Amino acid sequence: MSEYDLKQVKADLETIQAAAGIGEGPVGRDVAGNLLIAFAGALMAGWAMLASGLWQMCGFAAVLLPAGYLIALRVRHRKPGGGSPQVRQEFLAAGAVLSLAIPFVGYALWAQWMGIAPMLALATAIFFVGALLWNGVIARHGRPALAPWCLALMVGALAVPSVALSPVCVIGLMLAAGGLGSAAVAWIQMRRVADELAG
Repeated sequence: MSEYDLKQVKADLETIQAAAGIGEGPVGRDVAGNLLIAFAGALMAGWAMLASGLWQMCGFAAVLLPAGYLIALRVRHRKPGGGSPQVRQEFLAAGAVLSLAIPFVGYALWAQWMGIAPMLALATAIFFVGALLWNGVIARHGRPALAPWCLALMVGALAVPSVALSPVCVIGLMLAAGGLGSAAVAWIQMRRVADELAG
């Protein structure tokens, strides 16, 4: 069988798995992506602790690392290149989640109009994103790697209004904790699957 035929069979199998909702568990790209997010979060938090005032906002540049990784992953799995249909489906699902930004922007504008403190509005929005993700953990039992993100966002949201740390530092720590926790859970799942296949 030629290499093209093997790629086509693999793509067909992934399409069937994705359509049936029985896609593969966590893979190396899940662990790598979460570790990169954790690294970016640690950089952001470290920068925020060292910088002061508006200079702390420069820490958000660290988010370009995982963003670049995601763009490269998406380009690698284009349909014409014979990439994974499951990865393309995950990107479509992520795009749908990003559409949640529209109501949150509306909420932020409403909070500003009502005179609600910006830190309180930010904390509330972050907490509800964590709560929405928790709903996804409960609905999709095969995705326990989302649980650390839920906890990191909800706990971090409670810390945002505090005066002890800047909001940029708290957001960086949330990214670091969520990324490390999710990478650890995904790695444990991968090891369990590998052990089951070996045994």
